[in-house]
Amino acid sequence: MVRHIFPNVAHLMFHRHGARKFSALILYEAVLALVGVGVDPSMNSFGGTITSASQRDEP
Repeated sequence: MVRHIFPNVAHLMFHRHGARKFSALILYEAVLALVGVGVDPSMNSFGGTITSASQRDEP
């Protein structure tokens, strides 16, 4: 089982784990900003980067 099945599903587990960690990081940043101890608005943040990328005009 480890020899045949794990190599075929390992990438799915790693991608899912990374997506959960990244989304949790954005949530933590938002909570800290709500409390008032977040990053300075002039600095780049994960949420700001995603927002600016989604608003960018596509060629």
